[in-house]
Amino acid sequence: MKYKNITRLMQIAMAIEPIPNKKGLTTRYKDIGDNLKLEYFIIGSINSGFVIEELMNRKSGEVSYDLLFKSTVQNQLHRGGLRVNAGQLQFLWPILLVIREYPSIKDFNLILDKTEEIMLNTCREDSIWLQATNNFSYSLWEHHLPRVKLIDLECDSVFEAYTVMYEISDANRTYFSKEFLDGYPCIRKLYSNFDQEIPYSEGMSILYDWALDNIDEFPKGGIADILACVTFLAMYIEDYKIR
Repeated sequence: MKYKNITRLMQIAMAIEPIPNKKGLTTRYKDIGDNLKLEYFIIGSINSGFVIEELMNRKSGEVSYDLLFKSTVQNQLHRGGLRVNAGQLQFLWPILLVIREYPSIKDFNLILDKTEEIMLNTCREDSIWLQATNNFSYSLWEHHLPRVKLIDLECDSVFEAYTVMYEISDANRTYFSKEFLDGYPCIRKLYSNFDQEIPYSEGMSILYDWALDNIDEFPKGGIADILACVTFLAMYIEDYKIR
């Protein structure tokens, strides 16, 4: 698949995530708050997506998480509101790197199996950019400022950085780093339960409700983030059509 098409799939997956009806979140029916409007999610998704083709054209072994930072910053362009799409971008980053390194793999479990290898093969500079990305995202809202951390300059890889984040996180925040460290268990569960035969909005609403009952460790916003990853993988692997 051409890299332009991967960019397009990622933009679509993130932009349409808030459209289905999901209790407690911004949807096409209701903005959950003035700083979390539907239009902010859509604009941010398009903004961030423009960096993906640049990522996919980077050579193997080169620093790549500087582009995660760039994508997260560009998410804020031409819109108001708080951080949106940040979790989606982070979850998708190792997946995109697997696709770049192993374009012949078209099985979602095999793609997710390779993410640990991908993260371990990053470098210290990548880990610094990852931490800088988190700090930038948390700096956008005063209530998240306590989550800004001193950057650990000794982490030799992104995987090690997530390990440190897991160890220092509050008990109610460990779910995020754990998803990376454990090989995306929640994304696997949701992908396996995604009914691709029914219209997108209906399928995602059903899947969201299933997740609320079966994935206790993730908050509602975190579930929405991994739903975007499920949509991207379905479009990439199985040519899933939005209808």
